[in-house]
Amino acid sequence: MTTMPRNGVDRGLAASVRRCVTRLWRPLLAALCVVAITGAVASEGEKPVARTYVMHPPAPAAQTAAAATQKSEGCVSCHTATDHRTMHVNVGVILGCTDCHGGDAKVAAPAGATKTDAPYVAARDAAHVPK
Repeated sequence: MTTMPRNGVDRGLAASVRRCVTRLWRPLLAALCVVAITGAVASEGEKPVARTYVMHPPAPAAQTAAAATQKSEGCVSCHTATDHRTMHVNVGVILGCTDCHGGDAKVAAPAGATKTDAPYVAARDAAHVPK
């Protein structure tokens, strides 16, 4: 039978913890440095864009599916990967994209344009920045 010291700490356990910490601190510090450097390098290409946000009226309590579709037409020309056409699983929720997110749903992606083409960038900026 082993006896515990007066302070209640098992010296064998304390030594094991100390050995574990001693072995792991260098790899953990190295991993932390890699994560910090990778994050700094990855964010170099992105720059903040000045935006002027405006208050929109609250989303309508009720509207037709046609009205909601009209408020999403331009949005879904770029934002194509959604689970549901309206992003709402509940069929009782009938909202267009601009009801919640704002923007201009009349602006659509130019046909055949890639995300780096000037017409696409102009359309993206016009759709996301309320005037």
